[in-house]
Amino acid sequence: MGTTKIPKQIKSRRNTRIISITVILLTVMGLLIFEWSSDYTFESSLHSLGFPSLTSSSSSSSGNQEEFIPSSLLSKPVQESMKTDNPVEENDNLLKVWKEISDIKKELSKDEHILKKNDGNDNSKKLKDSQNVHLLSSTSFNAEDNFKQILNTSPAVLFIKSSEWDSQYLKNLLSIEYEISPQLAIVDLEKHSNGNQLLNYIKKNKLLPPSNKASSTPNLPYLFINGVSIINNGLSKDIKQLHSNGHLLNKLKSYSDGHIFFEKKNFPSNS
Repeated sequence: MGTTKIPKQIKSRRNTRIISITVILLTVMGLLIFEWSSDYTFESSLHSLGFPSLTSSSSSSSGNQEEFIPSSLLSKPVQESMKTDNPVEENDNLLKVWKEISDIKKELSKDEHILKKNDGNDNSKKLKDSQNVHLLSSTSFNAEDNFKQILNTSPAVLFIKSSEWDSQYLKNLLSIEYEISPQLAIVDLEKHSNGNQLLNYIKKNKLLPPSNKASSTPNLPYLFINGVSIINNGLSKDIKQLHSNGHLLNKLKSYSDGHIFFEKKNFPSNS
């Protein structure tokens, strides 16, 4: 009789263990289901209210990544309001959360736009400044350098204004009645892009002092042979009078220094 009680006690203990284990498993499963249900309810509620997902995909150098709104950006009242078991309150809280998230995104987008705009302004300013520097460098005129460049084209250079009678007179005289080699270089300052600047430079720096100190600086034309000014007292005294008495050729040759050939042309007589 004592032996029959022992198996019954063992069986009772075994049943108790099975029931206990079952209760524990059900409890764990219930907790897991509750956690999963809470997450699903939160996301489903957003979709049911017509809101997009809280995450947005953005491409980076390492591939596609998910960009989350950090909870640290949410205000404490909003974070506290997310902790509720009431479905109505939960929807209201979700609206508050989403509104604050939207405001944060707008602020971030606004800041990014301002940064890009400022960067664009800086780039455009730099580009404009560089263009201005280039424009100044391309349009700046150095009369001294230009004068030297012109003298390098020929050992005999004549500066004129084609609309002035004296300029036309000397141009025709040297071209028609005198043979010059290398060829005479003629610079029309009326056609030169910086003619007035070049003219002022020549007047102030390249003409020799007149023999008569009371004389004023002569006007155009200006004749240079090997870089030396020939007309310093005026066209009449330095050219016309010498040409009339036959001494102009000797004067021109005296400045040639073997680098340029001058000869008076012989014209057949009418007789």
